[in-house]
Amino acid sequence: MKYIVLVLILIVGGLLLSSRFKTQEKKVAPLTVEVSPQDPSFSSQLWKFGVSLDTHSGDLNQDLVKIATLRDDKGKVYRPISWEGDPPGGHHRKGTLSFQSVNPKPAQIILQIEERKFIWDIK
Repeated sequence: MKYIVLVLILIVGGLLLSSRFKTQEKKVAPLTVEVSPQDPSFSSQLWKFGVSLDTHSGDLNQDLVKIATLRDDKGKVYRPISWEGDPPGGHHRKGTLSFQSVNPKPAQIILQIEERKFIWDIK
């Protein structure tokens, strides 16, 4: 019986984490940006975010490492260390934006890509 309760706690905890750190989408014409934390526990050495960009006008030539920032609840700003994904150009791009983990773990983080802000409460 203890094992069943433990398994249920782990399942429910995982569902709560995944819903709390859900994918967010921001549309500011002509660009739509969708971001998903890839480790919803934020426990790894690198904090990775899946990023998808879509537009129907112009090309997506931005260098995401240069235009993205991560900010903690104390206002400290962190720069990405890498972008792994589609190169600049075209109307659709997908990839992973990585940052060094923030220690100590903040209560909230804000990922900003140009004027789009994606906010997650961690604690």
